Amino acid sequence: MKEAIIINYTGRIGGGALDAYETAKALVDEGEIVIPILSNQIENLNMWQKINFEKIVLLETYSNRFSFIVNTLLFPVKQKKLIKYALKDYRIKAVYSPMSTFWTKAINDIFKNAKKIVVNHDPIPHSGAKKIAVWLMERPFSSADIIIVHSKSFLEETRKKYDKVEYLPLGKHNLYRYQNNKTSIVEYDKSKINFLFFGRITQYKGIDLLIKAYKLLEEKYLGSTTLTIVGNGNFQPYMEDFSKLHNKRLINRWIRDEEVESVFCGTNLISVCPYKDATQSGVILVSYDYSVPVIATRTGGIEEQVIDLETGLLISPDNVEELFSAMDFFVKNPNSIIEMKNSITKFMESISWTNTAKGIIKLINSN
Repeated sequence: MKEAIIINYTGRIGGGALDAYETAKALVDEGEIVIPILSNQIENLNMWQKINFEKIVLLETYSNRFSFIVNTLLFPVKQKKLIKYALKDYRIKAVYSPMSTFWTKAINDIFKNAKKIVVNHDPIPHSGAKKIAVWLMERPFSSADIIIVHSKSFLEETRKKYDKVEYLPLGKHNLYRYQNNKTSIVEYDKSKINFLFFGRITQYKGIDLLIKAYKLLEEKYLGSTTLTIVGNGNFQPYMEDFSKLHNKRLINRWIRDEEVESVFCGTNLISVCPYKDATQSGVILVSYDYSVPVIATRTGGIEEQVIDLETGLLISPDNVEELFSAMDFFVKNPNSIIEMKNSITKFMESISWTNTAKGIIKLINSN
């Protein structure tokens, strides 16, 4: 029987879909037989289908609470049987879960004799996360053979709860460069310093702080800067204060892969990640792929991603004055944007999905 590695990811959108794809592709490039188990609703399915997998197992998952309950109840008699039948001719040596989803543990449990490796993206749950969702997402960790974290700063914290925890870095996110039918949704004013927030709109991301800091910036440099906020989620709590700003733009919806590149392509562009708490950030890596400097908070593993005064600026979380000062720095020193672009290029040369795949293979083959 052929030996294979399962990629277990039943999420549909966002960074998890991207991480899973890049990991699977890199493992195939390293000569491994990889069989993905995916949601049939995953947003980048067309890209998965272009990779030379022996097969892809697609599951009907869930898009709302009702379908989650129904399909979870049917899992033992429907999805589980489908998986077992599809893989009956393979010996599964490992199951790699690049991000925990509601079905990760149920799928992992099918493969009793395989090594289970699960990535823990949030060793400390985000503020505002619902307890039931956190409990469901953490269930796979207790039965995993190896837990991976993407930030060295969380190694010891995670080892307090689980036995075997290892560090592997995230690879660089360059998927958006190779999209077909790219669509432009943002154009930046070349004569201004342009600040960008990109990502899911949620409480811990610090959008309220960004709006307050940008208001101070406009009071000092009215007409010299712009603020663009792009992402899906409930923006209503911020709308009143945001509407009082002048040179601002809001695109409040899910951004398709073919639209992302235009968001990060602009003159005098700085990506702002004013998170109140976080582990690491895929947005930072996307920003770097387009040589965009970053303002980010010293929280979680973000300090490992941003080299202060080289690839961006680090500030304290929940601090409007420091955020304003960091934005003010770029307005006063526009040449620093060009200097940081060069540092970002060097930094990106040090990270790759190939290295991540080699690390996974080493963990699979370890005792």
